[in-house]
Amino acid sequence: MIDFRNALGSSLTSLGESPTPSQLDLLEQFNNIVYEVNSRTNLTRIKRVDSVYLHFLDSLYALEAIPPTEDQRLLDIGSGAGFPGIPLKIMRPDLEVTLMDSSRKKVEFLSYVLSELNLKGITTLHGKAEKLASRSELKSHFHYVTTRALSELDKSIQLALPFLMDRGTYIAYLGPNQRENLAHSKLSTFGMDVKDTLVKTLPENMGERHIMLLSKAQDALAKVG
Repeated sequence: MIDFRNALGSSLTSLGESPTPSQLDLLEQFNNIVYEVNSRTNLTRIKRVDSVYLHFLDSLYALEAIPPTEDQRLLDIGSGAGFPGIPLKIMRPDLEVTLMDSSRKKVEFLSYVLSELNLKGITTLHGKAEKLASRSELKSHFHYVTTRALSELDKSIQLALPFLMDRGTYIAYLGPNQRENLAHSKLSTFGMDVKDTLVKTLPENMGERHIMLLSKAQDALAKVG
């Protein structure tokens, strides 16, 4: 049985992070809540024994792209059970985070987690990205937008693009199908520039993770339109 706290703490240290005891407490408490609720409802198919790497470390690989800077905003589209948004918030406490999901039940769960963990500077938002993109207060509002294996990469970009400010970073956690279709993606037509691709190898032979970092050009929305 993997010791969640020690496994995640040592993994984060190897990434150059310095998690505090209180941050590790929050991450472990969040894991406990996810699997307590998951025993009654369908939040995740990943087994608890694997969550430290397949949920938490996977989510936190993106810390490399998010320096600890104040007054930065992140939108997590399709947040589901709270990955990657909640772990990123815990490790970057000054980051203002919005968790968006189209499922009301999942948004209710996310609100419950935020209350239980007493996290500040993080909110939930119920609705589909396609519809919420028309809200003026959300347009070009975020420094970062994340999606985690949502759908085809081109479709994910179209979902993320309206919310990103100019030169903002879209952090795309690529699923296997997205990686296979990457060669056919029309990145240039969306006005997105590839900044970097993070390729990470999970411990315990759990596979590779690919996280693509895309920068939004100033005329990106005009190109899509």
